[in-house]
Amino acid sequence: MKSTLISGFTALSVIYIAFLIFVALNQKGMIYFPSRYPAGEMTDYYSDLGVQVVRLDTSNGNQIEAWWFPPPSDTAPVIIFCHGNAGDLRGRADEGISWGKRGIGMLLFDYQGYGASEGTASEENLYADALAAYKYLHDKKQIPDTRIIIFGRSLGGGVASYLASQKPHAGLILARSFTSLVDRAKERYPFLPISLIARNRFMTNERLDKIPGPVLVIHGDQDEIIGFHHGQTLAKLLGDKAETYWVEGAGHNNLIGKTGSAYFDRVEEFIRKSTR
Repeated sequence: MKSTLISGFTALSVIYIAFLIFVALNQKGMIYFPSRYPAGEMTDYYSDLGVQVVRLDTSNGNQIEAWWFPPPSDTAPVIIFCHGNAGDLRGRADEGISWGKRGIGMLLFDYQGYGASEGTASEENLYADALAAYKYLHDKKQIPDTRIIIFGRSLGGGVASYLASQKPHAGLILARSFTSLVDRAKERYPFLPISLIARNRFMTNERLDKIPGPVLVIHGDQDEIIGFHHGQTLAKLLGDKAETYWVEGAGHNNLIGKTGSAYFDRVEEFIRKSTR
């Protein structure tokens, strides 16, 4: 009986160690889910509406692709949009059109390894991508920081919070995002020493004191991917700098569908107030 228990424990230990090693070595594959397409590919629908394909140089020598939705005037707000961990910018382009109809410009960029962007995804590279996007707006397009809104959705919230802690801006939006990727990974794998092995950390919660505000935190109370408590905690940590938009009954991927135009109305209210 004793030998059987020892054998069982040994087997479980081997399985645990093997899984731990797998997670430690395959973190990127468990975090980033890019799709790819040829450089410069854009349908006539978007190009006919004035959307422009641009290539941005990053600090590590790779080029990323971005789509520029020009603002309708020299005083209009402009969004730098940091998307989530899956797909590519094509899946978010309609949102740029929607903002254009409301008189707001947007720069939508793909991370390294996504879409037609060079390189591979990593926390460090995603930060470099966001800085390249900001540089394009601020230096080349001459958009002043008083008109720039940094918008991060899901994983992109970790990217956006970094950019907001590094560069002046008018406001930050964190939509359906986490306190940190480490916190979210601990929830998914509570039996693993995540704090020790995580190399992609996205510690939004540790940089909020470097963000002057204002910040709009958006979350659905039924979010099954990044729990509602992440948004609540972010708002609590931000204190008076935070505005909140909680969407009752919304999950992670149906928040806009649950709200329709009310979503754009609420976000536009924040953008206009922050950039006037």
